[in-house]
Amino acid sequence: MSDKPYFAIITLTFASEGDLRIWRDKIEVFSSDKAVAYLKEHGQRSLTIIETRENDTIKGIAIWEYENKESREICQAYWSKWYDFDGRFIAKATVVRGERTFGW
Repeated sequence: MSDKPYFAIITLTFASEGDLRIWRDKIEVFSSDKAVAYLKEHGQRSLTIIETRENDTIKGIAIWEYENKESREICQAYWSKWYDFDGRFIAKATVVRGERTFGW
C-alpha cells in the first residue's frame, strides 16, 4: 500500500450558471454529515470546490484528496452512486487522478 496522498481532480466547463448551480447543489447533497464521516473514516481527507468565471467561461473544479490510492478506491463505492441520482446539467469534463509527487 502506498503512503503517498492521492488526488482525483475534475474540471467542468458549464453551459450556464444554472448548470453550475445544479452540480454544486448535488455535491452538497452528497456531502451530508453522515457521508463525510463515512468518507473520512475510509481515508478521504477533503473535498474542495473551486469556481471560476473568466472570459465568459464558467468552470467548477472539484479536488478530492485521499490518504492514498487504496482509500480512493474504497471511497469510490460511495462516489459512484453519483450517477444513480438525477442531476441534469450540461458540462464538459476533464479528469485527472494521481499521487502527489511534489508539494510545498
